[in-house]
Amino acid sequence: MKHKILSIIAAAAAVLGAAACTDLLEQDKPVEIAMSIAVQPDSLEVKAEGDAVSFTFNAPDYWFASCPADWVTIDPASGKPGDATITVKAAQNTGLARSAMVTVTSKTQRGQFKIKQAAWPYSASAWSLSGTINGGSAVAMADQGDGLVWKAAKVAFHAGEAFKLKMGTVTLGLEGALSVADAAYIGKVKKDGSNIVLPENGYWDITLDLNNWTITAELADRFNWTMVGTINGSDWTEDFAMAADDAKLVWTATKIAYNPGEEFKFRMDGLDAFSLGLDGALAADAEAEDTFNGNLKSDGANITLPEEGYWTLTLNLNDNTLKAVLVERFPQVHEGVYWENDDPEGHGGVSWNGVYRFGLKGNDGNNECITTFPEEVWTKIKTKPFYLVFAPAGDWYQVQVTDGWWSANWNVIQPGNELLKDNGDGTLTLKIDFSGNADFVAGLDQKHLLFTGEGYTPLGLYPENTWENDDPEGHGAVSWSGQYRFGLEGNDGNNECITTFPQSIWDKLKTSTFYLTFAPGGDWYQVQVTTGWWSSNWKVLQPGDELLVDNGDGTLTATINVSDNADFVSLLDAQHLLFTGEGYTPLKIQLIR
Repeated sequence: MKHKILSIIAAAAAVLGAAACTDLLEQDKPVEIAMSIAVQPDSLEVKAEGDAVSFTFNAPDYWFASCPADWVTIDPASGKPGDATITVKAAQNTGLARSAMVTVTSKTQRGQFKIKQAAWPYSASAWSLSGTINGGSAVAMADQGDGLVWKAAKVAFHAGEAFKLKMGTVTLGLEGALSVADAAYIGKVKKDGSNIVLPENGYWDITLDLNNWTITAELADRFNWTMVGTINGSDWTEDFAMAADDAKLVWTATKIAYNPGEEFKFRMDGLDAFSLGLDGALAADAEAEDTFNGNLKSDGANITLPEEGYWTLTLNLNDNTLKAVLVERFPQVHEGVYWENDDPEGHGGVSWNGVYRFGLKGNDGNNECITTFPEEVWTKIKTKPFYLVFAPAGDWYQVQVTDGWWSANWNVIQPGNELLKDNGDGTLTLKIDFSGNADFVAGLDQKHLLFTGEGYTPLGLYPENTWENDDPEGHGAVSWSGQYRFGLEGNDGNNECITTFPQSIWDKLKTSTFYLTFAPGGDWYQVQVTTGWWSSNWKVLQPGDELLVDNGDGTLTATINVSDNADFVSLLDAQHLLFTGEGYTPLKIQLIR
């Protein structure tokens, strides 16, 4: 602010105390200084935050300016005769209102200018962070002891959020941009400045320093992103860790097992308020095999993957995208036993009751079932042949296969039915195939499957195949090779096996009759059943062997029961089971034929 000097009334003596004018003073006369430099206005108020004002005057001789207050500085503090401009700066006032007088002296003339500074207006209440952070709720800041430095610790900041500093009706925003200094971000703030946006997601320590009107933001910790859902056998109650990538804001879950029907989302630190779901659909990557990409958004849809298997999932928070790569498909799963009656006497025989109900696992309507099956097994039961083994109570029995609401039958089986097979041990096997009855199958998920009737006790349900060759041509025929090895699941010595079986099925293969169906390459073949180390044989089967049955379709089935050779069986867990020889291709292994 500039002010004209209105008049200079008199000038006679050298400036009092100025060394440049000392020689001009008369030693024997006192110097009289008159208030002869008039200033309009005679006072000016400045801001509590600190301010600078300027004014002009005309001095008849050398001049100097002074002020007794230590919070006032003058620039310049002296000058030559003539027109002059000085700037008076007031330091920040953090207390009550105050004032000071500035005096300009030129020989025997002087003028005065009064500086008034407002009281500190920022002590009425605490500071806070206000904006779209923290779900839109204010984040309190703590006074660091003098009312001038305020801090908020570990504030969660997400991409797209912004905030300002607020106290009462006063709002401070950014002046310019944040700059990096010693691993922190620092910027100047001012009233009604721009929104403050931090450069990275994470937990930040944010400090407001009113001594110099700056904001300092230091990244205290990056977010810990996880997956949550029905994956890994969970039910949305367990979070599965992800690893931070070298690139900022990128998180990876490596080789996650995914099964059909499972769902998941990503969330930060286990908080539903900060979750990301799918925005739209996953799309196949045109340039990368088994790779899918998708966009994510807050409260998006649950994420499902297009295929079962082991997946590597990359969450990129720079643009909220998901990259899903199928890194390994599950090995072909062959269920050897669907269900076996663990207490035939306790469960009892059927007598038009509802004991023997079976359903889809997870369906609330299945709460009366004797057992339920996972989706993949239930699908096989509905779409592929399987077998019921039962014990008839006498000469007469009736096996009724119906739904759990007694509203539709698949079949009613009585003695002599062509679907029955006598096992020669007092039990019978019934072949069941729902694939030709779509109306019956349509209601099973909700109504479940019921075996009822009279005069028999169900003993077990079994699939048609325990193992089936998914690529006979690719795997090729045996020729004294080690291609067709089978072992116990989880046994490290089984790493060369074409497939491995869970303990329950493996025990069946070692203790019960099972069947190998194969395609002979010509009139001559030799089926050698041995251990995986070629150290012991069970049998060698050749054309005409009584254990072979011609299926009439170009294939043969061998009846195998290794349990009659205890020494051979004792080696199998460690050495596994090997079909070798020459002139044939194994096609499938069955527990029920």
